[in-house]
Amino acid sequence: MTLRRLVLSSILLLATGVFVALTLPTRISTFIAHGLPTARTTLQPALPSKSPSDARGYGTHLSSHTSLPVRELVGILSADSSILLEVLQSWTRDHHDPMLWAEAAAVLSEIGTPTAVMAIIDLKYRAGDSELGDDIARSLGDVRNSDSHELLLAVLVESQDDRVVQACTEALGASFESNDARRLAEEIESLPPSESRDRLVSLLSHVRNRRAVSGLMSLLDPERHPSDDDVLQSAATALAHADAPDAAAYLLSLIDRPDAPPHQVYEAAISINGEKAKRTLMETATGGKLGTRVETRQIAVLALANYPDETTVEFLMTLQRDDNAEVANSASHVLALLARQL
Repeated sequence: MTLRRLVLSSILLLATGVFVALTLPTRISTFIAHGLPTARTTLQPALPSKSPSDARGYGTHLSSHTSLPVRELVGILSADSSILLEVLQSWTRDHHDPMLWAEAAAVLSEIGTPTAVMAIIDLKYRAGDSELGDDIARSLGDVRNSDSHELLLAVLVESQDDRVVQACTEALGASFESNDARRLAEEIESLPPSESRDRLVSLLSHVRNRRAVSGLMSLLDPERHPSDDDVLQSAATALAHADAPDAAAYLLSLIDRPDAPPHQVYEAAISINGEKAKRTLMETATGGKLGTRVETRQIAVLALANYPDETTVEFLMTLQRDDNAEVANSASHVLALLARQL
């Protein structure tokens, strides 16, 4: 299907009156426009007695004093995040102070509105490829306000800055929920091969929000029969790295079925590394309810190589004496690998 392009116009960039036009595939815009959770502001009200006009005037006065810590400014002006944003924009525009810029970007990420996100991106481009630029990009990756999903997706698809693309991927991957993951998969399946598609595939594989696990599971449902290998690989990878026992258990349950799952599931299961998944792996390795097949037990043992610590070593030493020779040999193999790391 040929995608029409939608121009995201009139996005206010800082307080200078500069407008930025970003292009975004129509289907992505539609995908983002439905079912997104309501944004929550992380800043708590402070000094509510100040009126907006008083706060704005006071903030403008404070913006001329770069010795004032940004966090102190937050405490003074956080009763109105829009005024705080306005003052931060003015402050960073007038003063090229690396520490100030980095702190301002961190506060802007907490606000997380589209205007705040644009302010962070502007700071990143002004800082360029530098240590400061990397610090600012990390703040972009910390944005969790769902009101900015559409903008972050647009920037992810269109940006020429790899660090910005990575930051948008981190921000969206940490805040996407089940419905978002499903819609993203549908978008990927509809797109022809392209760099934009590759970036969306990468985003799906980096979804880490606990609230997205059920959506990721549905993408691997044997009854779904997805036609796209990239969706299978990305959803399986995301589940393998989700720090949720049910995510690891689901991957292992697919392997434990009589009918073999796609090879992407095997590859992902071996890379399971969430701390909360370790117990599930150990139970499966010993032949628990998810280890009815020797192959499933072996996969669980191999995944334990991602947990190089003493408890893993002790467990595998015991498993070397397992009645099943294949499982015992797998335990010995992983022990040899861990011996090089410990």
